[in-house]
Amino acid sequence: TMTQMTQMRMRPPKEVFDKVIGMFARQRNPVKVEEWLLNAGQSGWTPHQAAFEAVVKLYAECDTMKAEEWLRRSQETQYRLPDTCYYPVIMGLLRSGNPQKAEDVLSMMKANDFPVDDAVLHEVIALHAEVGNCIRAENLMDTLQQPSSNLDDLRLGIIDSAVRAGEIEVAERQVLLLADPEISRTKQVAAVLSEAGDDVRAKAVLENHCAVSGEAPPDICTALLQVCAALGDLRGAEASAQLLLQSGPLSEAQLALLRQTLGDRAEDLLSAAPRAQPQKAAAPATSRGVNGTRSSRRVPAQRSQILNKNQKPGATSPTSKSGSPKATPKRTGTSSISSVRSGNSR
Repeated sequence: TMTQMTQMRMRPPKEVFDKVIGMFARQRNPVKVEEWLLNAGQSGWTPHQAAFEAVVKLYAECDTMKAEEWLRRSQETQYRLPDTCYYPVIMGLLRSGNPQKAEDVLSMMKANDFPVDDAVLHEVIALHAEVGNCIRAENLMDTLQQPSSNLDDLRLGIIDSAVRAGEIEVAERQVLLLADPEISRTKQVAAVLSEAGDDVRAKAVLENHCAVSGEAPPDICTALLQVCAALGDLRGAEASAQLLLQSGPLSEAQLALLRQTLGDRAEDLLSAAPRAQPQKAAAPATSRGVNGTRSSRRVPAQRSQILNKNQKPGATSPTSKSGSPKATPKRTGTSSISSVRSGNSR
């Protein structure tokens, strides 16, 4: 037996270790596989590659940190484990809420010349944002192989994380990059900038929403009116007021803001404003939440189906989501409410 051979100071051959490890691997016993891997090392042998694959995959099902440890140890051998050993470890680390370790495993994959699936990197980025690592999440966005794809869900998560962490510059950059601007986040980022005394940047964020979406929602117009008033920008304030008046009757607060900002000119605008149209029936429920807020949270099943995601996007409705004045979207990367206003005057 192995014990007797050890007592007699006889070195068991490598084939013995391979067979014993293979037996425990078939029994799906990671503890015994690990034990005999260590015994082999103490005897001066490096077991067959299958032994390392077995201990990584078996531990990935019950102890992710052990799996990551053995995956790292395998890098010190002459073997190159297949990518099927890496993904179970990454998904286990994501489930346990450890994006940094998951990112480390991705780095090991790259070092071994394995391509990294963007869907997996999406999950790592999203988890970094969830746990508050908004800067790291933003930096990883630059490593995506298909940056032209719609990354709004990731950007929304980073925006929320950045606002919570007080990293307003990160939130500002990401809100300006949204392909489908979201009212709540736009207002939130603009408000934080305005509170910090940077009304110019707040105005740029709000105007970008109008330019990219081709819409001028009442909430955005109201925020623009407030920012323009703070800047003493009467021309911008009047443009915002005209868009606001096109959206329907104003609230008492909006009327007071309009009169306070534009003085006598407000009465001229109110007199020339079009009569309010009857309200349309409410649209069916969509994936957006309260006040048009889109959730940045992921579907739980997404991680288990990460390697075969191929969901067909839904068709875009030609009507405005917010009931606000709508023009042809202008995705120019510049910010201007004048393009929306001109579209509405046609």
